[in-house]
Amino acid sequence: MTTRLDQFRASLEGAVEGEISDHAETLARSVVTAVWNAVDDQIGAHRQHAQDAGEARDFAQRQAAHIGAKRDLAEQVIDLWEEDAVTAEDALRMVRSALAVGDVKTLEQLRNPAP
Repeated sequence: MTTRLDQFRASLEGAVEGEISDHAETLARSVVTAVWNAVDDQIGAHRQHAQDAGEARDFAQRQAAHIGAKRDLAEQVIDLWEEDAVTAEDALRMVRSALAVGDVKTLEQLRNPAP
């Protein structure tokens, strides 16, 4: 009887040990996969954030350059007015046009406004 019990015990231990090993490996793979996917998602989020920040920076730089160009054009008009090259009314109209919303105009476009 003792031999049978020992065999049963050894058989049971082997089966349980094999079952636990299978579950442990499956669990370990699942944990590694979950962590890997979470890290990959976070890396993707950081890359997207960096791309968005780069695009926002580029937009801000373009806006600053655009505003600077309009300011420079308005200053040219003021210089012309100070040199008595244009009347005060024309200078005011030109400055308003230079600073208006839209594309940056040339000094020639300000002198000869479209009808």
